[in-house]
Amino acid sequence: MNHDMPRFEDRMSDAEALMWRAEKDPFLTSTFANITILDRAPNFDAFVARMDRASRVIPRLRQRVQPAPVSLGPPRWVADTEFNIAHHVRRMALPAPGTMRQLLDLATLLVADAFDRTRPLWQFTVIDGLEGGKSAVIKSCTTPLPMARVALHCRCSFLTLNAMQTHRHHLTLRCLVSQSQARHLLPTY
Repeated sequence: MNHDMPRFEDRMSDAEALMWRAEKDPFLTSTFANITILDRAPNFDAFVARMDRASRVIPRLRQRVQPAPVSLGPPRWVADTEFNIAHHVRRMALPAPGTMRQLLDLATLLVADAFDRTRPLWQFTVIDGLEGGKSAVIKSCTTPLPMARVALHCRCSFLTLNAMQTHRHHLTLRCLVSQSQARHLLPTY
């Protein structure tokens, strides 16, 4: 089975360019998010390292949008020469009692906050302090990213975190992609 990384075009498609231009209006943003509940807090340093590696394997994660001069064509994807993983992978904690309602309210605020259009258009936020010692990861990105491919590869990077655990108990994730699929899609270092 061939598990090549997806190929990305340098120029946005017409549909992506239309959405990119429309998203200048805060009422027309199309940010999409996903919440994954974890049975316990992840090793944050290992998670950041894994996402940094994923950003090197999936070039789009280190690219920002460069508008065309005078808007005479579709914007281009260019390497962000000032890429910093800390802008894209963050950690927060809920105040006690850490209910699902609190998590959803926080997720709403995070998703409503506009992306910095001068940086790559994605963010992962680890949320600690959920009831029962659980944590969550809120993954958000804007639609002009070719989402299906990038989201799958990001999720697969994230899913293989349990292989990095140094003790016997593995982090249990409630996700749609199996660990075996994840291991095939992204190499383990």
